[in-house]
Amino acid sequence: MSTFAFVPRSVKRKKVEATTSAPRSASTSSPAHPHSQVSSTIPSAPSLAGAQIARGTPHLNGSNDGQDVKGTNRRDADKDASRAGAEDTFIKPSRPSDTTVGASKTPDAFDLVALVSLALSDYALWADVDLRRKIDWSSASADTAANTEEVTNGENAEATPRESHGYIPLAYLFRRSPVLRLVSTSSTLSNQPETAYVKALRTHASEDIDVRLIVSPEPSTTFWRKWTSVGTGYEIRKKNPTRIEHTKGEWGGLTVYMENIPIQHRSLPGIVRLVVALLSAPSDTLCARLARLQHISFPPHHKDRPGDIPVCKGFASVTLSHKTDVERLLKDWPWDTTPEALPTPKEQTPMEIDDDQSEAERKAARQFGLRAISKARWEALKAEYLLYRQQLVGELNQFQDAANEAAQRHGSSVSKEVTNTDERNVDHVNFRPAITSSSEEKASESQAYYPNMPQSVIRTCQTTAEEHTRAVQVPSSPSIHPGSRYPSGCLVFVRNVHPETNKTTLKTFFSQAWKLVMTHTGGGSENALDYIDYTKNLDTCHIRLSTPSHASHLVEYFTAHPIAQTSGLDAAGTAQDQPGSKPVEPELVLGKREGLYWDKVPEKVRKQAVEKALRLVRTGAEEGRKLRDEREVSEEEERGERKKRRRRK
Repeated sequence: MSTFAFVPRSVKRKKVEATTSAPRSASTSSPAHPHSQVSSTIPSAPSLAGAQIARGTPHLNGSNDGQDVKGTNRRDADKDASRAGAEDTFIKPSRPSDTTVGASKTPDAFDLVALVSLALSDYALWADVDLRRKIDWSSASADTAANTEEVTNGENAEATPRESHGYIPLAYLFRRSPVLRLVSTSSTLSNQPETAYVKALRTHASEDIDVRLIVSPEPSTTFWRKWTSVGTGYEIRKKNPTRIEHTKGEWGGLTVYMENIPIQHRSLPGIVRLVVALLSAPSDTLCARLARLQHISFPPHHKDRPGDIPVCKGFASVTLSHKTDVERLLKDWPWDTTPEALPTPKEQTPMEIDDDQSEAERKAARQFGLRAISKARWEALKAEYLLYRQQLVGELNQFQDAANEAAQRHGSSVSKEVTNTDERNVDHVNFRPAITSSSEEKASESQAYYPNMPQSVIRTCQTTAEEHTRAVQVPSSPSIHPGSRYPSGCLVFVRNVHPETNKTTLKTFFSQAWKLVMTHTGGGSENALDYIDYTKNLDTCHIRLSTPSHASHLVEYFTAHPIAQTSGLDAAGTAQDQPGSKPVEPELVLGKREGLYWDKVPEKVRKQAVEKALRLVRTGAEEGRKLRDEREVSEEEERGERKKRRRRK
């Protein structure tokens, strides 16, 4: 096997000529050291030897090279190459101008090593079939290349060690690893150049992870063509790939759910630091500490949307390597305990506490009340909670249905009153619920100023001011004030809408409740219907109305006028029941069901709904008082006219 010299760009011209002539004689006299210019911690093929110097290696075996190579020109070239490598980012901290991708803050080397260690863990290889298969393919490709080279060179050729087994491009790991995807939202860890990871690995994890530089016309194998650019990039592998084969159940037995994680550790690297401090001994090396962890995941939060990258919100699932570590973590940080009952440093006999950093981590864990539970127990508690929640929702629905039925039986049915007493001979229709004496007593004074716009307009001239006051009092409508979380009494749940309908059709369909009347203070459908909350292919929807009076009127109208939606684009409906169609059934939502619904609405939208309701309520109250005053005046004038007629007679 022959070698060739790679000329670094930083070497001067006068040393280039001397360097180019030395390897020719060395190739025939001393071929025993083909990798003399490559770091001992970065094994690679002979064709990559010069590339190691071009991009800068952390250290070179200069003393050995000086004994094997004749002349001083080769040693001078090695010194210049090592000096050029020292100027790279492997020795001094990189400045923003030294890297192609700038970072807002220099990350900690421990964090970078921890991320790569988790990305290459046994759990990661077990979970990611593609990654495991491609590592095996890379090893098989290296075997084929080595065998081909041995056959081509003949018996006199030196046997090439199979040092390309298991290498994968670092760029492929960045794009494929779920672990590195979790830190994509971090401004410190995201968009870091490969050189930052390489420097951290060579400095702190050289005994466990190999790193080599790729400078070749083609990638090492055909599997990495789309992941590495031609002539550039780094490849990494584990030095001792002792793969642990576990089943899904066995991995589940090694998983621990942790809660109340200290706020300074609520990130992927932060949890690694915390677990390492709780389990490792101060004498352990960095690789030995990181080997205790296999995987970290963040359970989704109830406010997360589909597709969101999960972040740590104080809880995480941690998969460990050994059962003893799981038992120790569960024993030292039990689930059913108080912060005062957590272990103190004196009680932690399994290990000596002589590391200030580890003691700081334990102190923070005790302060925040860290606790742990096995995955099996956590899943059992989760199933129990979901069952309990389902029972509560069912009880709420039954209670609401029973309350509605009782209200209908005890006088909440809608009465229709048609009169022809107006001078213009216009039919006035009044839809209002009958008010019992008990509801009158419970009605608050502020509810008297909640105007029921449709009722105030369609009242007949014979209705007195006292009857009008009773009509506008809605006992089921709670008060709304500027500090309300949401406009209570403004939500209606509707059943039996057509599954193929849309929001525009539904808005037109429900706006017909305001067609028979002309409100005087913005009581039309434009201001009444605030929002139609409908999901496609469902036969139910929620309607947010502007005021409680609008919600009451909508329920009253469609209860008195059963209308069915026969098709998805039916905006008028039909009053005749057809086979397979049911009339829409509106229901006023109050109590806990109403609160659960509004909790899912953004806070900004809730505030706007409260402000709109207050504005319309105040305006309606003023108009209602004016209307009562006008009617009182008209009634007095009418009584005066009647007295005059009697006197004339």
